[in-house]
Amino acid sequence: LGASLADIFDNKEAALITFEPAATLNKGFKLLQRTLHVYREKSRVHRMAAACADAASLESPAKRAKASSGAASSALQPIGTLMSSSHESCARLFECSCPELDRLVEVMTDAGALGARLTGAGWGGCAVGLFARENVQDALKQIRKEYYLPKFEQAKASSPSIDEEAWFSERCFVTAPCAGAAFVNLP
Repeated sequence: LGASLADIFDNKEAALITFEPAATLNKGFKLLQRTLHVYREKSRVHRMAAACADAASLESPAKRAKASSGAASSALQPIGTLMSSSHESCARLFECSCPELDRLVEVMTDAGALGARLTGAGWGGCAVGLFARENVQDALKQIRKEYYLPKFEQAKASSPSIDEEAWFSERCFVTAPCAGAAFVNLP
């Protein structure tokens, strides 16, 4: 072909049609949908990096104080949209979600998440939601009521002495973005 796969498939949806014949040869073989997920996810990663860089402009305390909560939410909306589309792709194309995670993502979205998705390897486990700071406490109450309370009632039936606050705080908690891992040059 004279071109790398990155050049052929980088953000070129039409190029993915190349895989369609293989998908139709054997209906049980999901090459097309897996390929669509992988290449779309790659594109989302690049768009996420750009959206995070844009949102970082509100990170200094002085800029954050001047910005309205609406401005902060609108700066984060592209990140949330990418998170939600990633979850949808994981669930529908890669099929690495499960009904419980899909429901939790739905509850987070209903509670006001700008976006939500499974995290980790999938197939059960964890989800993460992006909320505007001013909505976090109300969202936690709604998520607790709609998703976790029925599960707590089931757990309490088998362990009557279980503490609701401790049980809930082990399953749902708030974090804030930070710089993450970095290299530190020591003298």
